[in-house]
Amino acid sequence: MTTTETIAGGYLEQYDAAGPMGQVELLQKWFLSDSQELFAELRADRPILVTPAFTVVTRYADVTEVLLRHEIFNVRYDPALATALGGRHILATDGEVINWRERGMMQVMLAPEDLPRLREVAGRFASEALDEAWPTRRIDVASGFVRKVIIRMCLEYLGFRGADPNDLSAWVRPILADMVTNFGNDPEMRKATEHAGGELMGCLRDLVAQRRAGVTVPHRDLLTRLQSTSIGSGLDMDDERVTINLGGILLGFVENGMSSATHLVEQLLRRPELPLQDVAQDPKQFDPYVWEALRLNPFFKMVSRVTGSEYTVAAGTARETTIPEGTLVLVALESAMSDEDQVSDPMAFRLDRPPHIYQLHFGLGHHNCVGGGLGAATVAESVRQLFLRDPWPLEGPEGQLVRGPEGFPRHLVVGLGEH
Repeated sequence: MTTTETIAGGYLEQYDAAGPMGQVELLQKWFLSDSQELFAELRADRPILVTPAFTVVTRYADVTEVLLRHEIFNVRYDPALATALGGRHILATDGEVINWRERGMMQVMLAPEDLPRLREVAGRFASEALDEAWPTRRIDVASGFVRKVIIRMCLEYLGFRGADPNDLSAWVRPILADMVTNFGNDPEMRKATEHAGGELMGCLRDLVAQRRAGVTVPHRDLLTRLQSTSIGSGLDMDDERVTINLGGILLGFVENGMSSATHLVEQLLRRPELPLQDVAQDPKQFDPYVWEALRLNPFFKMVSRVTGSEYTVAAGTARETTIPEGTLVLVALESAMSDEDQVSDPMAFRLDRPPHIYQLHFGLGHHNCVGGGLGAATVAESVRQLFLRDPWPLEGPEGQLVRGPEGFPRHLVVGLGEH
């Protein structure tokens, strides 16, 4: 029985029977709990779903069309991000000077030639975290492993030396929760963002000021590069813009990296038939398993855009849909990576997928992930180090993936075998 046959009539039948508010509530629930099955039915029967609150785009061709037309599909103003960072950021601008200039500078400063060193450092931090957990033969992938590695990478490479790791970790979560779940502008969530953002940016401003005053570090981290590189002609970032860009990298790295790694481990442990401890001996052999596992359960299942003007998606096809100006569009990355037009047998774990599918892990077009190389190196190497220890899933509640109310993974405890 095919996936489509199994679920035919299930989600859309319930959706159509619900009233306007009920339809939105059902979709929000299914996005968190049944996304793969829901998206499979949408791709087959209603690939562009127009709801009372937003439009959902699910096919690969339409997802890429939306992401590549940033002049139509805008990120618009994000009040949570602006509240947290205390100013405008490239993640919330489209085709403006601040976006082109600062995005380009960040791509240069997050140098691709750093990646071998970053992977080595991430591997060392991961191995040390695993050594600490070894006496108990247990480790919490989410809170006790990958999160620690990522925070240490922030201190080592981004330039946050001197900040309290526990504070950095605590400040990020409420801000991200506000950004990705607070569609109704809940005032309590926004207040939490204001407090956490104020603490975070105050800490970063102090670090930036200390560096400007001559405090030295062992090597040229991102902060040092941003402060010491001069383009001239009035194009350099001042210290406030440096601080805001550092804050944006932190927000994009910590929670997304930890959540992606947790999803990845959970997916791989479902497949005991895979030779994971063997392929973990070689990063080049291991990495294809990383991206295929994340294709099946990415942390970022969707990104949002707002139409700056009326636009017809999939023009000239049976899917053709005109979307009015001002519409919130949910772009289903997870669905696009399982589109039957692009990948055969999409629910199967296979290593022969076309490479362009995996590009969607980092977005596409004007707002693809600036720090994608850093995130990929850290996540892939941390998880590789874990599988060198032959981890195994625990039975019962201890071994279940636990999420917070905002949907982020909080705990996934696994056993550690021989190494």
